Amino acid sequence: MNIVKVKGDSKPNRIAGALCQLEGPISIKATGPEAVNQATKAIAITTRFFAENESNTQFLCTVSTGEQRTSSKLSLSLRQIPAQNYSPLDTDLGVSATTDVFKLAGAIAQRLRDGDDVRITTKGAIPVLIALKSIAVAEKYTLSSLGFTVSLYDMTERGMLSTFVLCKIP
Repeated sequence: MNIVKVKGDSKPNRIAGALCQLEGPISIKATGPEAVNQATKAIAITTRFFAENESNTQFLCTVSTGEQRTSSKLSLSLRQIPAQNYSPLDTDLGVSATTDVFKLAGAIAQRLRDGDDVRITTKGAIPVLIALKSIAVAEKYTLSSLGFTVSLYDMTERGMLSTFVLCKIP
């Protein structure tokens, strides 16, 4: 397993460059909202790099956390999968700095139970951390392993957004 440690002041482009060169399973360790945000950006940049170089792959991520209420320490496990094209939709779950982790996890779990697509759109370090913690909690609610892909979108009126697309891992 390749381990990549990310800090809040890490440069996403450099992390993405390292991710592109690694083969096999990858684990990203990040502590704090800024570090988690930088790691997420790096994954999205790597996905964009793969697309621009016609690689037809992207990363499927899984998340594990410390204590969901207070911890901001995350581990993201990555593996390459065939690429899929997504863009933000009006039906995406939105996350702000005040979103409750457990309520968002409940909404994720309900959409999964209903067989609906689950997509989460965020902007900023704290909302990204909340989204990832919610995914980890939703795994407990659904008793399923959940994976996600992440992409960055430049929405002129709203700035850069991160979009997470979830799926159950068999």
